[in-house]
Amino acid sequence: MESAKFVLEKDETNSKKDKSIWRANINTPDEVEDWLKEYKAASQTDWIVKDEPKGLQRVEFHKYWQCHLSKRNKVEKSKRNKICPVKLDIKIKKINRFTIRNDPKYLGREIPLPAVITMSNDHTHPTKGCFETLGYLRISEETTEIFYKYFDEGLSPGAAYRMNDLSVKLRPNSGELRANSSVNPTIRMVQHLFDNWRRSEFGQSWGTDPFPKLREKIPAYEAEGTSIHIDDSDSECWACVVVTPIMKRAQKLASSGEIIFTDSTSNVEFTQSTFTLMLTATKGGAVPIAVLIHSAQTTACYIKAYKLLKDNYPNCFGGKEVSTLSDVIHKLI
Repeated sequence: MESAKFVLEKDETNSKKDKSIWRANINTPDEVEDWLKEYKAASQTDWIVKDEPKGLQRVEFHKYWQCHLSKRNKVEKSKRNKICPVKLDIKIKKINRFTIRNDPKYLGREIPLPAVITMSNDHTHPTKGCFETLGYLRISEETTEIFYKYFDEGLSPGAAYRMNDLSVKLRPNSGELRANSSVNPTIRMVQHLFDNWRRSEFGQSWGTDPFPKLREKIPAYEAEGTSIHIDDSDSECWACVVVTPIMKRAQKLASSGEIIFTDSTSNVEFTQSTFTLMLTATKGGAVPIAVLIHSAQTTACYIKAYKLLKDNYPNCFGGKEVSTLSDVIHKLI
């Protein structure tokens, strides 16, 4: 058992045939997590927390884990249930004159080794280099951050999955890495990541009520020059208008006062809402002057969205003032 960050030494005196005991210069719970993260990557294993006693007096920290392919939290016929008995026990001893007197070999040295790491039994399954067990590993924190960046950039779960798979193919030892779910997760795992990311970004109630999280983010959008206006007075028929800085510029173009093209796409995300793009023709192609988001493709929802646009941007059509809602609809084809 080696570590690049910590000093580890096997306790030959107390180690037995069915368990090995190691001492390490781990002093805090955070350092325990750092070491465990390093050990997971080196051994190609994963662990489930079994217990963490509270109210400790004789030691600073104590926590137990089981192999993630044990029967814990699994049905009997699960592919992940290898009935693996291996357990990991880590405790951190207090360092004072009494503990040093009782454990001088490890606590009395210049760099004390207060952590006691106990590993029991042997795995019932292969660990390093076995493609089957590599596929059972959970996604690492580094891989999670990579996928969150993909989602931040607008990639769908499928596109993010393909992008990551391609990047893994280009790395050395790509065959083993592609089988390793901690580095190259399955599409189902990526979808789960996407669901977690969406909840953190858009709120727990995004599928039924997107507005609390959206209102929370409005100041951040406004700081970048993007304006958002909402009318959710009717939960069955709501509308939202989004206008970015380039859209505000496009509203002043002469072409915006002549003809506007609209295009709606429905069933967006879990809200099943409709996105309506309002576009003006320019020499560089079509440029949007606003984006309307509304709950359905009904006459009432379209009217509410157009009214929200008229009330907040009465001069959006080439600087010409729009006095009535019928004038707005007349501009659209």
